[in-house]
Amino acid sequence: YVCVCVRQAPGEEPAEAIREVHDVTAALLAVSVSKTNSGSQWGTGGIATKLRAAQLASAAGITTVIMGATQPEVIPRILGGSRDVGTVLLPAPHTVRNHKRWILALPVQGSL
Repeated sequence: YVCVCVRQAPGEEPAEAIREVHDVTAALLAVSVSKTNSGSQWGTGGIATKLRAAQLASAAGITTVIMGATQPEVIPRILGGSRDVGTVLLPAPHTVRNHKRWILALPVQGSL
């Protein structure tokens, strides 16, 4: 299964899966992404892209699950509330109003 994991240093035990994320924004800020791992032959985004999409959903009050696409048979388990597959990203406690949510999707430009 695909899920978010704690980073594994060389020579350490296998990475520990993170099954539930309460603060998607904090998770996104914690991810250090370079241009070398932001895409592959299969797609254009890595974990940062997935977390960014989950952040938009979270702001709308929507729960998101990051999981592998090769096992669609687990979707009913996820919809049933299972937390043993993938990583569940919970909605933000305070959602953004509909007419302001589009701002979250804009690319960041400039600096302070």
